[in-house]
This record gives sequence, structure tokens and C-alpha cells, in this order.
Amino acid sequence: MTKTKRATEKPVVLFDLDGTLTPPRKSIEWSIVPVLRMLARCADVGIVSGSPFAYIQEQGALMWNSISSLPGASVIIMPCNGTQLFRWSSREQQFTRRYELDFKSHLNDTNDASVYKKLVRSILELQLQFMDEHADFMDLAGNFLSYRGSMVNWSPIGRDAKSTERAAFEELDRQKNVRDELCTELRVRLDALGLTDVVFALGGVTSIDIYPLGWDKTHALNHCSDREVWFVGDKCDPGGNDHSIWKKLNEKGRAYVTSGPMETKRIIEEEILPAVRAIHG
Repeated sequence: MTKTKRATEKPVVLFDLDGTLTPPRKSIEWSIVPVLRMLARCADVGIVSGSPFAYIQEQGALMWNSISSLPGASVIIMPCNGTQLFRWSSREQQFTRRYELDFKSHLNDTNDASVYKKLVRSILELQLQFMDEHADFMDLAGNFLSYRGSMVNWSPIGRDAKSTERAAFEELDRQKNVRDELCTELRVRLDALGLTDVVFALGGVTSIDIYPLGWDKTHALNHCSDREVWFVGDKCDPGGNDHSIWKKLNEKGRAYVTSGPMETKRIIEEEILPAVRAIHG
């Protein structure tokens, strides 16, 4: 990339949402918004999350409203690992979808029409197995499977779980590696179905994201052209849904692991802002 091109194109800073900019499944807090506004003056800010658009829009409303008031600033929303893309339309005064992939269509292009049903059956059988093996775990909610267009999200406790229920499952998972074991067994079942190109990663503290190979968070980089890109996420260990993009950008010294919103704020102030300002003033 030439110096002239770098001078005219803003860098891009991508963030995971849950556990990075917000507490899991909670709204963004005002304390981090001012530093994001400073960043938005010299870089495009993007959210790349395993969550669907509705969740991201709800959790980040305070951030969108604040940044959209800055001349020339914008937020790019990339749900489902960047396999969907939404940009703010000043004409329509709302986010509009610009790009999307479809998991079912991908499966049907390379398999028989019943393969998605077999995938769902395999997950539900493992859900029942989890419930039987942990019969004393009473903090189940609902909405165990969520089809998000470009991925399937599986939450053994249920996406409708409240904070106390999520915390109980998080402790159970920490003690007994529930999700890791479910992933191991799901891998065996999917291989038997011939779905060797369907992979998964741990999402947040309660979920497993299931999608085609290559539809991880590195897919978001396809929307960034050849601009300089930074990333901040909290699930960057192998098996976490931030690992793939963190690993790729860490090789260039532009990826950071955070422990939560306040650590993210420090990373922006002390690490990313000085680097971005050196490129785009």
C-alpha cells in the first residue's frame, strides 16, 4: 500500500462485542463511549460478533448514537463473524444490510437436501445427552438453537438465560468443560455425516457457533480491502471464536486480548490510538 493511499483511507479497528466492549449480553456503558468517539475521528470502527444483528444493535445503541453525530464517522456492524455486513445509511437513518451468506444454501449446494435436518438432529441429541448427564443442573432456560442465516448458534443452557443462570452454567463449564466435550462429540457426528467442512468455536460464555470452514471472524477482513486493520477480543485462545482473527492480525502486531470493557478502554488509549494517529492523524 502506498503512502498516498494510507493517507486517504482510514484504518479499521474491529472489536468483538460481548466481553470486549460490553459485559456479556449487556448494553455498552457510557464510560467507554468517549474513547470510541476519539477513535472514530481517525479510524473506521467495526463490530465483528458471532451474535445476530438485532443483539448487536440493541447492546451498542449508545455507541451508534454517539458516533453517528461525528462528521465523517461511522460504525460498521458485522454480525455472525462478518458473514453479514450492515452500514449506516444517512439517507434512511438506519443500518442497512449490504452483504450476507446463507448456511443452508451452502449445505444444499454440496449435500443432499436433508443434511441440515440431520445436523439439527445431531445437535438436539447432544442437547438431551447434556441434560441427562447433568440432571442436577436446574438452571436451563430456552432457545437452545438459533439459526442466524450464516451460522447455527447452540447454547446448552438456552439463549434466554438470565444473568444468574448464565453464571451458573459458566461455572459448570469451567469445572467440567461441558462445551469442549460437546464439541468433541459433535465433531464425530458431523464427520459421520460427511460434514467435514463444518466447524465450530466457543462463543461467549454459554454458546457454540457452528458454520462452514472459513466463515470464522477472519471473514470480516474481506470487508476491509487492503487497509490497516486492528482487532480486540476476549476469546482469543484456541477454540474461542476470536482466535482466528486474533492469530492472523497478531502476526502483524495489530491484535490484542482483553479481559473486559475497562481493559479494552486502556488498549484503545495506550496502544491503538497512538498507532492509528501515526497513520491517519
